[in-house]
Amino acid sequence: MASAYQVVGKQLQNADRKKQVRDQAIDGHVSSLNCGELQSTSSETSLSPQVHSLVTRRSHVIMPVDCLDDQLTIDLVAIKQYFGSDAVSQLDIVGGASKLHSLANAVHGRICTMTTEQFRSTYHPHLIWTGLPQVFEDCYELLVTKDTIAVHICYLLGASTLERALGNLYLTLSNVRQCPSLLRDLLTTVELKQCLGAELMFCLQCLIGPPVGLNLRNLIWHGFPYPGEIPTEFGYFLIMVVATVGRILLQIKGVGLKHREYLTLSHDDVIKEYCNAPTAGVTEVDMIHLINTSCFVLPQKKSIWCSAINEYCNGRYHISTPLLLSELEHAVRRVFVCVNNCPHRLLTAESTQLYTTFDEMLVNTLEDGTRNGLVDELGAPYMEMLLDLLVHPEGPRLRDRISHGEVNIYCVSATMAAHVISVAMTLCAYYCSSNTGWTVHMENYRSLFHPLSILRRELLTLIDALPLLCNDQLASAPRQGAVEEAIACVGGAVEGVATALHQQISSTTTSLHFHMIQQLIQERWFELVKTLFVSRDMLEVVGILRRSVQHCHSAIQQVGSMLTLRQEQFDKRTLRSRQRANFELLQQSCVVYVAASRLLVGVVMIQITRFICHDHQTIIKGLKKMLQFAENFDSQTSPGKNRWDVANSLCMEFASKIISLPLVIT
Repeated sequence: MASAYQVVGKQLQNADRKKQVRDQAIDGHVSSLNCGELQSTSSETSLSPQVHSLVTRRSHVIMPVDCLDDQLTIDLVAIKQYFGSDAVSQLDIVGGASKLHSLANAVHGRICTMTTEQFRSTYHPHLIWTGLPQVFEDCYELLVTKDTIAVHICYLLGASTLERALGNLYLTLSNVRQCPSLLRDLLTTVELKQCLGAELMFCLQCLIGPPVGLNLRNLIWHGFPYPGEIPTEFGYFLIMVVATVGRILLQIKGVGLKHREYLTLSHDDVIKEYCNAPTAGVTEVDMIHLINTSCFVLPQKKSIWCSAINEYCNGRYHISTPLLLSELEHAVRRVFVCVNNCPHRLLTAESTQLYTTFDEMLVNTLEDGTRNGLVDELGAPYMEMLLDLLVHPEGPRLRDRISHGEVNIYCVSATMAAHVISVAMTLCAYYCSSNTGWTVHMENYRSLFHPLSILRRELLTLIDALPLLCNDQLASAPRQGAVEEAIACVGGAVEGVATALHQQISSTTTSLHFHMIQQLIQERWFELVKTLFVSRDMLEVVGILRRSVQHCHSAIQQVGSMLTLRQEQFDKRTLRSRQRANFELLQQSCVVYVAASRLLVGVVMIQITRFICHDHQTIIKGLKKMLQFAENFDSQTSPGKNRWDVANSLCMEFASKIISLPLVIT
């Protein structure tokens, strides 16, 4: 069996890497890897010798007694006898894991002959506690087909659902607000041990706990095993452990399990609007052909990828999405190790070292301070695509959320599943010698969920709301002297900021009209603003800018709603005299509020296009003044206050201060 060092050593021997010029170039960028180099990462297994032996070796210890009780769940007394009381009490996970195969095989022998209907009628009551009994029923149905990929799906879906359910149980028992973030820590909690028994928790720790055990959840979710490497018996055993927990809970009175709400992935609209995935009209045959001709996927892994495509084309997004996410990590890991020439970042899973995961791969700088070669190898569009899907906090973060059971797996939408397919197929096409259409849509890919990208959408949303306050009737309304003064003050500031912005981006003294700023945001944002690996200082600035824009948008919405309401009441003659006076002041003040909003938009544009790192604290101080204005503006225009005169004063004060700050005029 080739070790990881031997595999990577093959790459290091080829020091004079020849660039392969392929038919397509994305944004002027081509890969520096050729398929030969990627194929050199192929080996008999992606598991270390120790892990491979632990997972695949059959124990010589035979179960001396029946492992199931009269309810066909795990007999905990028999388990204790099998492992030995010392092993359980001292948490000998290494020893327990080495004996788990015989136990799993015994479980498999007892239940594998059940029909799907028999399994459901027997175990459904014991699976309800998970909140998603269908997951385990579907897993059983897959396992009895004897498909070598079924056990992968079983752990991708089942272990994630189990983690969520055990977290719910822990929170119910402990009456705390948050459960441990890591599954291995959750499995060591006193509350679960006291409720479920030391023997059952020991089985779980050996199966899906720390890396010294089988650690099957992590092995499969990080894409290490090849088809057939994980014995199918471990899939049956996982289901039986879950059913045993359910049987125990049914026997305990007073355990009212509290289920947390699943997260709702609300990213479909953004993906539909801004990312034109080329999946429409593409057949299953087309995608499988691309997988088979691409060197991005190991030959040993192609059957998993093809199964994922088949599941997607049949509408089983809850299976296709986890499968592709785990396999995508394995494929990207191969590229990462090749381009960084880093034999110490092992391709194989070791029980004594952290895996090389997306968290380590999708960074700009490696641990030793050198630049991550993956950034140059893939180029900005592909890195942005992966960061959008997997990393950015306000993006789907699909792998994390599905793998930890935070999302109801059956609620993965067709749009989200298609997006994952698009990402996977595009990377396959990138490492395919023949020209394909998959890479075409990448030419203009820009981040969807980076804070700067979201700021852009929030700015456009604010701008789109302003016409509510800009009709002819409001523009021609007679105004009080104080309102005229506010209009002149804020309007002058808007002109000054527009001129400064135009000078900044074009080196001319021509003024810039507001509609041109809107056009600038729509058409040139990603030319002026870079989103790939921005500094923490910049992210702090963007956070303040976004909060300012959000408060300003809220204020404009409140003003628009109140304007509509008061107009309806005015037309019906239901306003009292004081309300009529307040309504007249509101009508007069709309021009001020629109101008103040435009001023804020202009300041935001100036700031993001001329960020100065060495003057960070001064910038933050100035922006916090703008944020304070936006918060007060939001507050004074709320339905409970309607303080239009105070809001006008705030706008004037904002205009007077902001124009003199270093972040606007240098």
